[in-house]
Amino acid sequence: MQANYLKLLAIDEHASTRGTLAALLDSTGLALQIHLSASLAEARQYLLHHDVDCILADHDTASVVRTDLLSILKRYQKTPYCVIVLSHDTNERIAEEALAHGAFDYLDVQELNTGQLRVALTRCRSWLEQEFRRVATENRLRSLTEGIPQLVWSCSPNGRIDYLSRQWADYTGVTFAKDLQVAWFTRIHSDDRDNFVDAWKKALEAEQDFQLLCRIRRHDGVFRWFDTRVTARKDSDGRLTQWIGSHTDITKIEEARLSQAHLAAIVENSQDAIIAHDLQGRVTSWNTSAERLFLYSAQEAIGQHLQDLTVPPHLQSQFEQHLSRLSDTGVSQPHYETLRRRRDGQYIDVAITSSLVQMVDGRVQGAAKIVRDITDRKRFSEQQLASLQEKETLLKEVYHRVKNNLQVIGSLFNMQLRQLPEGVAHDALRESADRVKAMALVHEKLYQSASLSSIDLAAYVGDLCTNLASSTGANSRDIILEPTIETIQVGLETAVPLGLLLNELLTNSLKHGFPGKKTGHVRITIDMLDDDTLKLEVIDNGVGFDDTQATGKSLGLKLIRILSRQLDGEFTTKSKNGSHSRLVFRLPAPELISGGADTSY
Repeated sequence: MQANYLKLLAIDEHASTRGTLAALLDSTGLALQIHLSASLAEARQYLLHHDVDCILADHDTASVVRTDLLSILKRYQKTPYCVIVLSHDTNERIAEEALAHGAFDYLDVQELNTGQLRVALTRCRSWLEQEFRRVATENRLRSLTEGIPQLVWSCSPNGRIDYLSRQWADYTGVTFAKDLQVAWFTRIHSDDRDNFVDAWKKALEAEQDFQLLCRIRRHDGVFRWFDTRVTARKDSDGRLTQWIGSHTDITKIEEARLSQAHLAAIVENSQDAIIAHDLQGRVTSWNTSAERLFLYSAQEAIGQHLQDLTVPPHLQSQFEQHLSRLSDTGVSQPHYETLRRRRDGQYIDVAITSSLVQMVDGRVQGAAKIVRDITDRKRFSEQQLASLQEKETLLKEVYHRVKNNLQVIGSLFNMQLRQLPEGVAHDALRESADRVKAMALVHEKLYQSASLSSIDLAAYVGDLCTNLASSTGANSRDIILEPTIETIQVGLETAVPLGLLLNELLTNSLKHGFPGKKTGHVRITIDMLDDDTLKLEVIDNGVGFDDTQATGKSLGLKLIRILSRQLDGEFTTKSKNGSHSRLVFRLPAPELISGGADTSY
């Protein structure tokens, strides 16, 4: 509509009526641009190329209002317009029918005068001005909605969709309002649909705004959370004119809220006290377990300085240093055990796990602590440690006494040896004394061991060789005992039979392998064959032995067979350029640790 005139199209089949109408229009004194058409076909051609503001059409031309004319206007007219129906019949039914089909006004041609026509056209102009302002406002609003991330739509007062924003179409994949009209509620998540429908029905009945959270399905089937707000727009008279709906994607906010709620539930139901504080040590979070542990309610604790509530006086400076380090460097001690004080003054042992509380930009704003009461556990550990120390002391005493008793027995043997002449009895007594020394040496090594449960084979075999070389006179005969032993730890269960067996093998080599003053060499090796299998070899370059000696029934050979079975080992011996004895056996799994470490039982 032009600001200075009204564009008007008059349609009437009667030339006389058109002439009368033209004269009346001229006499209104209104600024008009008038075009007269004698038929609907002629009017159609004009409308194809021109926009009009007002159409004056006689009732006979239409049927006009009901059919052809309105369809033509809706198809080609891009701006607001109004239709005034002229009739030669005063029948009220005709007037009602015209108005019901969208006519702006109805005038009786027989009584038409300049004043009536001026009033009708003035009303038409006022309505058009208001309508143009409304359209301009809507266009501005639509321009705004296209530039915001929210999904926006509008609908008529009865709830019929008439506008969808581009964002709505992009998100849902529905580009036409008529398609949305059918599938609108199906896009709401089934769990949220009933609430949305109820809210929408109540809003329609009450013509009031509403807001709710719901999930809307995306074009790919994914549901996201939206803050949905529907506003009822009303005119100056309070009449509902339009519904405006907007949906703001709050998925990340909702997920964060749910995550926070989940975390809060975990914190609140944790059996450990969970406390957070800022860089100054002021409490910002205090869960139920913290209330039970320290006897302060959350209301009492939050906002107070943590050191005033829980830190003993003698640890205050240490805690303040911790706060300073946290503030200056953003570093917190991750895990430590310390002492804390309850409200009733009782001191408790606690284990504290600390982590940083950081802002989105990475700045440290405090620390969160999980505090576990370990008082009972620590008391129990101390009791266990004391008990273990008592047992270790007792065990050392047992080893010491066994060693001493065996040494006493060995000394008795030695005293007897000094009274016996050389011969069979003397040799038998000396061998028994060596066996006792071998057992005593095991207990001595256990007594000296840090673990009290295992000995180092290399050190033990070395000392055993030294003792035998001395007692048998091997040193004076230049017979060299050369042990080559891997660093292996074995327990008492293995050390005693292995020591006795090795004692017998070495005694046999020294006794029978080098008769007279003959010099010689005896090599002793203990090797790991695999993770739990040991190989003991005693090889000498003496005179060897015959088959009858290997299968003899001497006490020494009997002991070797008995001890081999005790170790669950396979013993073999042969004589070629000396003697070669070999024992392969497996160690009990918990007894073996190679590499010099102690075994713990």
